[in-house]
Amino acid sequence: MTDYELNRAIAGVLGMFMQPPKGLDTEIVGDVLHYYDKTGYLTACHLDYCCEWNDLMPLVVEHKININYDMLYPRWVSTKTETNGIDDFWEGVISVNENPQRALAECLLKVLEGDIK
Repeated sequence: MTDYELNRAIAGVLGMFMQPPKGLDTEIVGDVLHYYDKTGYLTACHLDYCCEWNDLMPLVVEHKININYDMLYPRWVSTKTETNGIDDFWEGVISVNENPQRALAECLLKVLEGDIK
């Protein structure tokens, strides 16, 4: 899954994907789908969760997603954690990636899809 596909999937699950109006030109800029309105202004159809920390982190905190660096294998491990009031424990949703933001975004998508089912 590309960053663009991951961004679009997260936005879709959250109900935050804005479908471009019919008849207007679209363009992917970075990892985000944009459309040109009638005045030529470029408008984003969704946020960039894979490259913009400000778009991703409020959701990571809200859904209690954790990230740790695995020093044995150079990679980032992102997990969903819960607490029982005494200890934190791992809930079982995991994502592993060399890019920490990508690991968090992948884990977030898994958590969001799990919440809907």
